[in-house]
Amino acid sequence: MGVIDVAVVGGGPAGLALASSLTRRGLEVVVVAPLQSWTQTLGTWVDDLEATDGSATLVSCLRKRWPIVTVKGHVERSLHREYGVFDNRALAEALTSSRRIEAS
Repeated sequence: MGVIDVAVVGGGPAGLALASSLTRRGLEVVVVAPLQSWTQTLGTWVDDLEATDGSATLVSCLRKRWPIVTVKGHVERSLHREYGVFDNRALAEALTSSRRIEAS
């Protein structure tokens, strides 16, 4: 292995997304993190996701999509904006497919 340009500490969704983006820009990146699966529910507005680097890959990791979101409180309001929830395993695999992961 050559010179490492960036070491990302943390292998959660944000750390892996950063490493993925830097790798696509031609930098040599290593992620230092414990090897563990994600247990939280990860969701996003689909139009925000489509505006990112590698959007086709990330959109394919969505497990479920809803075209309208209803917010319930004192007043019920429908948001006509598509929302999606990720398949955690598929997202982690997509973000780590071209990176070395160092277990700490």
